Amino acid sequence: MPTKEKHGWNTIDHYQEIHYACLERHPFVDHERQGTTDFHYYDTNFGLVGGISGEIYCRKNVVVQVEKYAETRELRGGRLQIRSRWYRYNAHVAGKHVVLRYDNWHDPDGYHCHVFDIETGDGIAARHMSREEFPTLAEFLSEVAAMMGND
Repeated sequence: MPTKEKHGWNTIDHYQEIHYACLERHPFVDHERQGTTDFHYYDTNFGLVGGISGEIYCRKNVVVQVEKYAETRELRGGRLQIRSRWYRYNAHVAGKHVVLRYDNWHDPDGYHCHVFDIETGDGIAARHMSREEFPTLAEFLSEVAAMMGND
């Protein structure tokens, strides 16, 4: 039986449910501070486009900026599905520097990761990856938590 692609097509409702469940359940998210991620959808000449943008406040004084934009498709019967296509996850220590960034902002097929020293903000590593290797938001939060010693 084939496995479901982690960045695959989904209904808009389920896409939002997954996002909110991640925010509610992830142990690195600071549940004492309200995050500001919002969903937005708008019609273009290419059809409906949607996404998520905003900030997530985390433990260890980390702020995660999220920007995801999606493409849509309409199935028979008018059912709409959405799939993220452009991503940017950016974690930084508040008032300081970036510690981890994943994105494909300049090329929808050019997924990459940048790792920075958590003390100085100096770049340590950069690597390219496939769409399937690219983390979900929950995986990204877990990676940042491990970097910051909160795993």
